[in-house]
Amino acid sequence: MKIRLISAIIFIQILLLNSVVAQNHSYANDLENPDTGVSWLGLSTIDSISAFSGRYFSHTDSKKTYGLGIEQPIPDDLIRKNTMLVVSGWVRSNMLDNNALFVVTLVDGSNSLLWKGVPLKPVFKKENEWSFFSDSILIPASVTIGVKLKAYLWNQNSNAETDIDNLKIEFKAFHNPTFIPVIDDESGIAARLDESKIIFENNYYSIFYQSDKILILNKIGDTIINNITYFIDDDNSKDKRGARLNLHLKKVKETVTGRILYFIFKNNNVAGKLSITCDNVSQKINFKIENKYKKSLSVFRESLIFNYSQPLAEVYRNNRKSDTAHFQKEYWLDKQGVKLGSAKQSLFIYHTPMLSSLQLAPEKHLLFVNLDFEKDHPFFRFPLNPDSTDWKKEESASSYSRGDKRTYSFNIFIGNNVSTIPRFMKNPAGFEATYIWTEHADFTDIRTNRAVYFGSENITSADSAVGGFVKFNIPVTKSVFYDNPDSITNYDASFGAFPSLEATILTDTLFADFLFQISKKGNEICLHTPEQFTTTHNRFEEALAYMKTNFGSPSWIDHGNNNALRSNREDLICDGTLEDSPYYAIDLWNSYDVRYLHNAYYEELVTFKDWKYESSMEKPFSGFGDFFPKPDYYLHPTRSKNMIHWTTTSALFVEEQNLWSYYFNFFKLQGLVDNRAVEINHTYPAWVNPKKGMWTYDSDSTIIAQPGFNMALANMAKLRDEGRLNVCTIADFLNYRTAIDSVEYNIMPYGRIHITNKNSKIIDNLSMVVRAKAVTVNGLIPNQKKVDDEIIFWFNVDANSSKVIRIIE
Repeated sequence: MKIRLISAIIFIQILLLNSVVAQNHSYANDLENPDTGVSWLGLSTIDSISAFSGRYFSHTDSKKTYGLGIEQPIPDDLIRKNTMLVVSGWVRSNMLDNNALFVVTLVDGSNSLLWKGVPLKPVFKKENEWSFFSDSILIPASVTIGVKLKAYLWNQNSNAETDIDNLKIEFKAFHNPTFIPVIDDESGIAARLDESKIIFENNYYSIFYQSDKILILNKIGDTIINNITYFIDDDNSKDKRGARLNLHLKKVKETVTGRILYFIFKNNNVAGKLSITCDNVSQKINFKIENKYKKSLSVFRESLIFNYSQPLAEVYRNNRKSDTAHFQKEYWLDKQGVKLGSAKQSLFIYHTPMLSSLQLAPEKHLLFVNLDFEKDHPFFRFPLNPDSTDWKKEESASSYSRGDKRTYSFNIFIGNNVSTIPRFMKNPAGFEATYIWTEHADFTDIRTNRAVYFGSENITSADSAVGGFVKFNIPVTKSVFYDNPDSITNYDASFGAFPSLEATILTDTLFADFLFQISKKGNEICLHTPEQFTTTHNRFEEALAYMKTNFGSPSWIDHGNNNALRSNREDLICDGTLEDSPYYAIDLWNSYDVRYLHNAYYEELVTFKDWKYESSMEKPFSGFGDFFPKPDYYLHPTRSKNMIHWTTTSALFVEEQNLWSYYFNFFKLQGLVDNRAVEINHTYPAWVNPKKGMWTYDSDSTIIAQPGFNMALANMAKLRDEGRLNVCTIADFLNYRTAIDSVEYNIMPYGRIHITNKNSKIIDNLSMVVRAKAVTVNGLIPNQKKVDDEIIFWFNVDANSSKVIRIIE
């Protein structure tokens, strides 16, 4: 079995190296012969004493604070493309302690979409000497439409003089990293119809087969699918790019209602069977894949690849928006879907919970139906290794043993005369986006807990909250320690301000009472491991039993991400897959109904560090495109049994009060909603150091919730009360999302959708979205609202019952 050790830095470098830049647009101004056709700013500051080159330069001081700059639209050929902006020039200052900035902004009319100040102080080496500066900014494709760059020198210090010369601005197209394998196009060439034989037909479509190629046509003979092939990339493949295998027709079996077409594929590592079930009177085609592995191997990707010939009509994106024009070069669709063609030439694939994911390469006319893809279930571990620290082992790939079997299935629908279909939203009751607070237990005191939940350390009752989470009815998935057998104190973490024991359930009765109070207010209380160090089996089970009885949370937040035997080896990323470990946790988690596990993969590897956008809370920002695989939750096929993983991308610390209005202003929260994003934070509100926590002291030295923290909660509460932002717990979010995975979705003729709740419980406020004039559910108008050009609607579905949705276009 191949073992891969991973480095976050190397991972990011690989992504950026694959992102080749091209289409250079360069504008320069040395104030001698500036580029024409450009709106240069700050020309009133031109001076002529000792320029860097030539005679002229831009001089700023206390009277003229804004110097040379530029105002220029994004070049036309870079619109809707990720664009690298590079600014450079030569600067000079009469003093080294100069906080001058070169400011870069993007403006859309009167709206500022980006503001960045490039600090010049670090480049000033000597007074009154010229120094070179340069910086770059990646501009997301989504904000290149109709915007202007406005950039200029800003001399902030009233007693400083700052000069600039030879300013250069460059725009470059930024080619995104790709997560789609290189495929030999020859396998996608369709067989000649006159050489093919028909193996099934009904009133909607026909399937032809010849020379190991599968074609799907509509009833009047238009080709929809040119071919279907199987692809596998594993650590035993001779070809490092993976192997694409043709599907050989084995037999055709007649059934009461149609036919089942059996195909086989195999190489030295895997053997499999594809069953295509066709109904004589239905538009639906069911695909079932059964694999058996011939060797022990790590699988990086397994896919069915559809070469399609009909034009792309609609892409059902992971964020629950849809594209009908200006299609991206590459999509990772999670388990959503796509529409090809129109009317009788149409093909729909949507809602594929039994798959790993779907990916789309529109320019290549390829749809990847991923049966297993390592990027869909990221996973790493800290193996027990006392001679090194922070040593990570990559285990995202599925690990199969000889003889292991897997089964996958999905449906497609051919020839439906509708232009679009309703899709499941990520949240119930019409909410458009999600924000989840997850608090990690480390180093808290009852005083700081009361401050961030009730508003003040002096408030002892949740019903009397004057600020904090409870005041604004913002629920938290709050992890706690069960015990403190080593008597760990808060002294060092608080720099001596809190000599108290770290708060745990068994050692602090006030803290335990506090937890019961906030639990009744809708907060989720879960374990952050039973104690600060590796626990014993008995205490682990005792803690799980207590938590199940008293709080009933299905969630778990990991702790102690390193290698020492004392460092919480029972958590997911340390011993979650070592069956011979004395601290093996998964079986106990199953016994006590813990199933939603925190996974620190993206956070530890800083995967999306270079894909943030200053005006957005999303990581990565969706405006860069949908190419990144980033599931909201997932099962790992072979590493962690039936546990569901959820991820965070970074830890949230707000070290300065004025940063609250930067991180959580209403504009950013509105953007989160507009992009239908899911953001799960990793934070420490009650940490005993206010630089990490979200509390402060008032004038009487009372510990209170930070005013900026209260402002952030108030902004979230406003959007929640408007029915737009779902501020919820991990349990509530994943209970809803996993329930949808068990809903059967069928596209019926004439614009009707038939859904069936296969769960044993009701789904309250099941929410869907569609671009239509009107919609009914079982003939009745459901709860609904209009957002942009779509209808978001919601309704209840009883256990084991069905609904018929009709859209009116």
